[in-house]
Amino acid sequence: MLNTRIGLRRMLAQSGDVLAHPQPRIFYNYSARGSDSDALTYVAIAAVLITVFEMLIGGGGSAMGLVLSVINELFGFYLFAGVIYFVAQQQNGRGTFQELAYTFALFYVPIQVIVAALTWLVLLTPLAAVLLPWFLVIRLVGFVAQAFYAQRAVKGVMGFRGNKEAWIAVGVGLVLLWVIQMVFAQMSNI
Repeated sequence: MLNTRIGLRRMLAQSGDVLAHPQPRIFYNYSARGSDSDALTYVAIAAVLITVFEMLIGGGGSAMGLVLSVINELFGFYLFAGVIYFVAQQQNGRGTFQELAYTFALFYVPIQVIVAALTWLVLLTPLAAVLLPWFLVIRLVGFVAQAFYAQRAVKGVMGFRGNKEAWIAVGVGLVLLWVIQMVFAQMSNI
């Protein structure tokens, strides 16, 4: 338990640093210090927090709903990191998936938590129906922020010299991710 607390404190500090200073070299420096288990733990804790608050706002939920929501969030994160990693590898990127997943967790978790918190604030106001467009704006800004930080992380971790390769990896990765999500959405409607 002590190692988890220390790791969580370290990752929170590193998250603050990469959000405040989104330089590829900072992502590169942190990439060597992380592990798959650190990234998994960090994303899982955020997923539990987000899900519990959503259950409280929604007026309840079940333990199975909590578990499924956490699994869904973890699947989404690893799909996000994995697809972008695959595309970056096709462009001769040098980093490992573990390094990329760890550095992605450093920005992914705070952005997800901030987007969820702002969404909850909009939904909890008496004028929630009037503020519905803000819900979409918040989600869009979160998506753009994740793309920006993903590009900076890919450039640093995968060792790309220029921005072009990193933007291609992120752009193609996000399009592939969107296609995969649409396929899963269609399958769930069957």
